[in-house]
Order: sequence, then C-alpha cells, then structure tokens
Amino acid sequence: MLALINNIKSFKFVFFLTILLLLPFTFSNERILDEAGLLEPKHKVVLEKIIWEWEEKTKHQIAIVTVKSLDGSEIEDYAVKKFQELGIGDKSNNDGLLFLVAPNERKLRIEVGYGLEQYLPDGLVGTIRDNYIVPHFKNNHYASGILQGTYALLVKQAEAEGIELPKLGAGELPSPPSNQVANTQGNMAVGIILILIVLIMLSNKTGRSILLWSLLASSMGGGRSHSGSFGSFGGGFGGFGGGFSGGGGASGRW
Repeated sequence: MLALINNIKSFKFVFFLTILLLLPFTFSNERILDEAGLLEPKHKVVLEKIIWEWEEKTKHQIAIVTVKSLDGSEIEDYAVKKFQELGIGDKSNNDGLLFLVAPNERKLRIEVGYGLEQYLPDGLVGTIRDNYIVPHFKNNHYASGILQGTYALLVKQAEAEGIELPKLGAGELPSPPSNQVANTQGNMAVGIILILIVLIMLSNKTGRSILLWSLLASSMGGGRSHSGSFGSFGGGFGGFGGGFSGGGGASGRW
C-alpha cells in the first residue's frame, strides 16, 4: 500500500512539473490576445481562418488584441506601444495591422502600419469602424463586431492591393493551416521528451535537487513571456523582424 501511495505521489509530481515546463510552449498558435475575454473558442477559430487566408496571400500580419484596461493611457498611445511591443509586420515594409479593443473604456483602435496606409487610408478605416464594428459594440455584441470588422479590413486591404482572396471572396473559410497541426505535434513531442527527462531525474537524488531548483528559478521569472512566443502558422510577430506604425488608422467609442 505504501508503495502504491508513493507511486501516486510521484505521478502527480511528474504531471504537475511537466505542465509547468510546457507552459512556455502553449502560446505559439495565436494571432489573437483576448485578455478581456470577449471571444469564445469558436470565434477564435473563425478569425484564425480569416487571418490565415489573408496572410497567405498578402504576406502581411495582423494582431487582434482585447485588454481589460488601458491603465489610464490614451488608446492611440497604447496602440502604438502594443504594436511595437508585438513587432507586427515586416521590419522593412512595416506592413502590420492592429485591431485593439478596450471594453472597459468602451474604446477601440485600428492601428495601421506605414506600409499598409496606402491601402487602408484613415477614411476607409473609419468607414469600416462605423459600419461594421461600432453598431455591434453598442449592443455589446463584441464577437460580431470583431469578426465583421476584421473581415472587412482584410478584404478591403487585399482588394486595394489587387490581391484576390478566393476563399474569403467566395464566402468560404479556409481549413486551418497544416503547419498549425505541426506546431501542436511539435509541442507534444517536446512534452514527451520532458516527461522522460523528469522521470530520469527523479530516479536519483541529484536529479531531484536540480528539478527543485529549476522549478524555483522558473517561478521567479526564468520562463519565457507570452509576448515572446506570440504568433501562429509557423511564424510569429517579430518573426519578420518587427514592424512599426506611424499613427495611421482610426479610433472610436461606443
């Protein structure tokens, strides 16, 4: 009985430690940072399909970010800072796009990188805001506003650049990209390897000491931050070097 209890305790420890070690690998399939919790998983799936079609054809990047609070900042300043923090778009082309929503302050901002301003001038972005986003937000239908606003932004941008989006233009959504599945498989492989390492280290006193100190170091800030691994479809914001914005776009309230 004592041996069984010890085995159960060891299993729980291995499971807990493995989850902690895997945490830095769980943020690699996102173009969406929904800190305010406005989107359900089904909405994120649709958004990622829309974004994938656009990024595959245009090679630009977009981030959809919702925040619990602007912490007293003006949304324009907050958007520029977040844009640079995430490094959205290509460093040379500055072709990123940020859709920022702050429901607590009832404000939104569409921040357009230098390289996309010719395709998404302020007037057009303002029209998309007024027609596709704000009406939904006024009724607290945040997911609908984000979905329709994103769709309108990406389709209008591609049209202005003369790029055809076959599946979106036909009213269809593409299947999730195959390399997203590859990312998941890669994470699983890493998890298996980590489990094996943990089991081996648990088998001796020195290994257990190393695990303990590693766990303490990780809890004190040794792990990777979320923003460092923010990206999807095999890339990641900053993967192209990181673009900048010059303040183009449109803000709004509801």
